[in-house]
Amino acid sequence: MRKMKKLLSIMLVAFLAITMSACSSGTTGDDGSNGSDSTTSNDTIKISDIEWNVESTITDGERDLEFNYTNNSDYIITYFEISFVQTDEVTDEQVESFYTNIQKKYDFDDEVIDGLKEDYSDGIEMHAYIDLIADVGEKLTGSIYYFQGYYYMNDSDQYALVEPDIATIKYISNGSIYTEYYDFQDDNYVLDGNVDIADELATLSYDLVNYIPELGMPIIEIINDSEDKITYGMDSEEYKTYITARDEAGYSINKESKMDSDWYYY
Repeated sequence: MRKMKKLLSIMLVAFLAITMSACSSGTTGDDGSNGSDSTTSNDTIKISDIEWNVESTITDGERDLEFNYTNNSDYIITYFEISFVQTDEVTDEQVESFYTNIQKKYDFDDEVIDGLKEDYSDGIEMHAYIDLIADVGEKLTGSIYYFQGYYYMNDSDQYALVEPDIATIKYISNGSIYTEYYDFQDDNYVLDGNVDIADELATLSYDLVNYIPELGMPIIEIINDSEDKITYGMDSEEYKTYITARDEAGYSINKESKMDSDWYYY
């Protein structure tokens, strides 16, 4: 079974009139820069800083392909994706065989296959991505998919029909999340003009924020907020640490969870 970290949302409801022993040391997370130069550029992270591979493996007794990468940069990476396009050497016969194989594999009807051929008339496409946080030196694993969808691609012969096209790299520097693109064809880097705040909790001025334990996470996403209630997202691995800090802060909360859901309410 493929193991993916789940995103949980934790809702804290605090009544400020209640006297409690709570942490008030702030909620700023890791800025992700590890002492690096604060100046960002088109190629702050070079593609050579990311050791990526698509490798044959075995999953649940079946042949499979694994997409993985090691973050050898000086920054925390929050997202890494590579899009793949058909190589110039692929023949029409190989393309037709490709569609025949995926139709049989996923039991697609002719209408679906005809739609794919029309949508991707310029050639076969695939993509691989990992949307988990990679600390400096950490290796993460994921999968490669057909086209822009969510059907797993696990055939090494079919992977040989494509080559890397565009890499998308999101990383944290000085408390902000930057998005950088690398063009494999032109060997060119582009820095996206949109910049996100990594620790959105630190931007809130409510009194309630002072009662939230130090989270120490590189990314904290605010789902919604008000003076007496804040909903924010955290990684499931960080959730365990959060629970301990929450209990030590003196909160007594009844949990209600939804069946078949990754959302927990407090």
